[in-house]
Amino acid sequence: MKRPGILLLHTLIMFGYSAVFISIAAFAEVEMIAPHWGVLLLHMLGLFITGLVKVLTPETKKAGGQYLLAGLVVAIIGHGLCFFGGLLNFNVH
Repeated sequence: MKRPGILLLHTLIMFGYSAVFISIAAFAEVEMIAPHWGVLLLHMLGLFITGLVKVLTPETKKAGGQYLLAGLVVAIIGHGLCFFGGLLNFNVH
């Protein structure tokens, strides 16, 4: 079986922890936006830092570009999921 690429792997990881945060917020009826956004921020920073380090090394330049692209995808889709999780538990009194 072939291993998933960097982009697919990190997108699936992001979907996994986003689903956990959204389901905790839905079942426990608590706000989980701040912890979700914090984990998302750490994930993005890790991908961007790893990508920059790998881009600066000539042997791993291609993998570095994939890490940077994965960081961008995680940032865009992940912030949309944070927004969705906030809307899911938004109560107007």
